[in-house]
Amino acid sequence: MDSSILFLLFLCFLVLLGLAIIVLLIIWPVQVAKKRGLEENQITAVTLVSVLGTIFFGLGWAVAAVMAYLLPVKEFKEEQSDLEKLAKLGQLYKQGIITEEEFEREKLKLMK
Repeated sequence: MDSSILFLLFLCFLVLLGLAIIVLLIIWPVQVAKKRGLEENQITAVTLVSVLGTIFFGLGWAVAAVMAYLLPVKEFKEEQSDLEKLAKLGQLYKQGIITEEEFEREKLKLMK
């Protein structure tokens, strides 16, 4: 093979390798943000900063990586309040599903 063809093939390989690395760098902060459970608008912001930052000298990519790790995660309260639990206990007692003893015992637990 001619040396110029080998050089062009090697150059193409380097370009493709560079593009693959850039894509992986862009995706990494976004994946971190998703795994942490950030809200959709926060993930969009991390994605935008990551893409623009990688295109423009890589400075924004570092910002995106920091954002992905430091943005606050919204905590979901799946637990019911004590009032809601007490109301549900009252309904269960009125429906005859639990006894008066069970109702009183659970009510005392909630009031502590």
